[in-house]
Amino acid sequence: MSDSGNSRNQDNACSFPEFENVSEADWDLVDRFLSNQSNDEEAKQLEVRLKNDPLLRAFFVCYSSFFSDLQMSARGQFAGESALQKVFDRQTEGNQRSTNSAVKIDESEDSTSKGVGFNGLVNGEVTVAPRTSKSHRGTDGDHNCGIELHRKKHGNQRVFACLSIFAALLVGLVLGFWIPWDQADSTPEPIAWLVNAHDCQWAGGFVPAANMQANDHLDLESGLVQIRFVSGVDVLIEGPSELILLSNMSARLNRGKVSVKVPRSMTGFEIYSPQGRVLDLGTEFGVTVSDDGLTDVLVFDGEVDAFAGNDKSKPIRLLENQSASISESKIDTDKAVSNDFVRRISDATKLRPKTQTRQTTSIVFDGSNSDGICDKNGHPIGFISRLPGTGDQLHQNDTNLVVDVQSEVLRLTTTRSDINRQAGLATGEYFGFKLSEFGFTGEEDFSVTVEIPNIPNLESFGQVGLYCGAKSDQVIRGGFIKWGKTGLSPNTLFMVNNDGGIDSDSNKVGLLNAGIDLQLTLSRIDNKFSLTAENLTDGGSASLSIRHPEYLDRQNEIHIGVFGANPFSDVRKTVSIRKFTINVWK
Repeated sequence: MSDSGNSRNQDNACSFPEFENVSEADWDLVDRFLSNQSNDEEAKQLEVRLKNDPLLRAFFVCYSSFFSDLQMSARGQFAGESALQKVFDRQTEGNQRSTNSAVKIDESEDSTSKGVGFNGLVNGEVTVAPRTSKSHRGTDGDHNCGIELHRKKHGNQRVFACLSIFAALLVGLVLGFWIPWDQADSTPEPIAWLVNAHDCQWAGGFVPAANMQANDHLDLESGLVQIRFVSGVDVLIEGPSELILLSNMSARLNRGKVSVKVPRSMTGFEIYSPQGRVLDLGTEFGVTVSDDGLTDVLVFDGEVDAFAGNDKSKPIRLLENQSASISESKIDTDKAVSNDFVRRISDATKLRPKTQTRQTTSIVFDGSNSDGICDKNGHPIGFISRLPGTGDQLHQNDTNLVVDVQSEVLRLTTTRSDINRQAGLATGEYFGFKLSEFGFTGEEDFSVTVEIPNIPNLESFGQVGLYCGAKSDQVIRGGFIKWGKTGLSPNTLFMVNNDGGIDSDSNKVGLLNAGIDLQLTLSRIDNKFSLTAENLTDGGSASLSIRHPEYLDRQNEIHIGVFGANPFSDVRKTVSIRKFTINVWK
C-alpha cells in the first residue's frame, strides 16, 4: 500500500461513504498516481481500470476534486488551468460535436460543476472548476463525494499531476468517449522492437520499452539483447555496449559489440560509429567499437561498404570473411578481427549439459491421471496443489478446468485475479506441484516446461504462463501478456518478480501472434532464473532473465505450476495445455 494510503487509514482525514466497494488495490492505484508515485505500468493499469469500471471513474473524479481543492501557489494554479484549457482547445478543434459548445474556466473559489453530463453535453455548456467545492457529482450515477478533510500543504508537482489527469478524464467523459492510452499519449510508431533478452543488466537500472523509437538509448552493462527493426533487420547486442537507434534503417554504436543480420531482399542498413560507418549491401556482419572509438568490422555473409570519418570518404568494400579496422582517417584491411561474435542468442542461452542425474516427470491429459485437482466433470487433471494464497474459493470440481481426452489437452479458462496487489486470488487459477515431491531440497537446478497450442489473443493485461514461488506474494511468474492493449495487437513475452504483493523488475520482450503453438520453460540453472519461449509453429525463440529473487532463498518449500488471469477485464480467455514437464538435476 502507498504511503498516502497508510496516511488515509491512520489519520482518518477524509471519508468516502459512497465508495465503500472500491477495492484497496484500486484505491492505492489512484493514491499512487495522484501522489506522483506510480510508474508507467501502474499508470496504464489505472487507465484500463478507469475505462472498464464506472464506479472507479466516479471515485477518481471525486478524489481528484479533493486534491484540486487544496491550497496551491500561484504558479501551480496557473500551470494547471493552462493545461486544462489546452486539453479542451484540442478537443473542440477536432470534434464536430463540440463546435457549438462553450467551454468556460471558472476560477471562483466556491464554484461547482454545473450542467455536466458525463455521457454528453448538457445545455450546450460545460463549466469547469479547477478548484472544486467539497461536494461533486460523480460519473455514471449520482455519487456524492461528501469529502471531509484536514487541509494539508502539497507540492506543486502533485497538484499539477492531479489537474492534468482530471482534465483528461473530464474531457473524455464529457464528450462521450474514452481516449485510448496509445492515442492519448500520442506515442509515435515504433521503429524497432526488443524481441529477446538474456541475463541483462542495464546502466542505471533503466530497462528499455518493448516498442522502441528513434533516439532510444540502449546502455547495456552485461548480457545479450536482440532488437528487430520494422525493416526486418535483426541486431544482437553484447554487453557492455552503448547503442542509439537513429531510424528504422540505422543505428549508432558508441562502444561495444553487435552482430547485424539484414534480409537478403534489402540493402542500405547502416551502423555508425565514432570514427566511421558500415553500410550493408545485403549481408550479415559484426561491428566492434573500442572505448577510444576504433571500429572493427567482420563480414559473415554477403558484403558491406566501410567508410572512415565523414560520409565524403571513399568506401572500402568488404566481402564474406573479410574484415577491416576503421579509424577516423583510414581503413586498415590488414588487421585481423576476432570472430568471437554471438550471432544467435539461442546459442548462448541453451541450458548447459548437467553432469548430475536428472529426474524428469511429464503430465499428459489423455484421461490416465488418477489424482490431483479435478476438472468441472470430476476428472483428475494430474496437478496436485495450488500456490498458497490462491484458489481458496474455487469449487472442488473446478469449473474453469476441462480435460479434453480426445485432443489430449487441459483447457484452462482464466479468472479475474491479479498477483500484483493480490486482488481476486481466492478464485485465482495458479495450480501445480511442490518441488519437494520431485526430490528438490533447495540446492538443485530445475526447469518446468508447458506446451500451449494455438495461443489466444489476450486483452487488457490478460496473462498466461508459469510461476515459481513460496506463496502468492513471493513468486516469480512469466509467460505471455497483452500489455495494456486490446484488439489484434500481438501478445508480449514477460517475466516479473513479486515480493510482498507488488510486481517489480518487470521484463518484457518480443511479439507473439495469436494462433501459434508456444512452449514456455521456466528454469533455475546455476542459481539464475530465466524464461524461454519457443515458437513451435514458425520457429525461433526468445528468452528473459530477471534479478535473482532473494526472497525465495529463505524458503523451504517451492511451488511451481501454470497460471491464467485477466486482472483488469471480465473478458476471460481459454488456453489449452498440451503437456507439462518437470526436470530436477540432482
